[in-house]
Amino acid sequence: PVVNTAPRHPRARAEIAATLAELVRPPLGGGATAGCVFLPARRVEEAMRDAVKFPAPLAPLLAGAFMATVEHAGRRPPRAEPEPILVAPGSLGAQLAGGDV
Repeated sequence: PVVNTAPRHPRARAEIAATLAELVRPPLGGGATAGCVFLPARRVEEAMRDAVKFPAPLAPLLAGAFMATVEHAGRRPPRAEPEPILVAPGSLGAQLAGGDV
């Protein structure tokens, strides 16, 4: 999870992390979550508008969290795409003899 405009106090961050872990545990089947990334308040909108470098430390924090997630997930084999199925002429949109669809 990413927490934007996070508080600086370690106790407040710990409470946020514990609450988020408790909230997402049931949907994840009881599994553990990755650690939170706490982002400080920064003027990102101006940086995007002016096409300049993001304020420190946003870019390194987000890049580090992304790389840790990718490494934790590991490489997965590519998913096999389903093969196309030949459709027989007249098989789509045909009505049954009794008029039922």
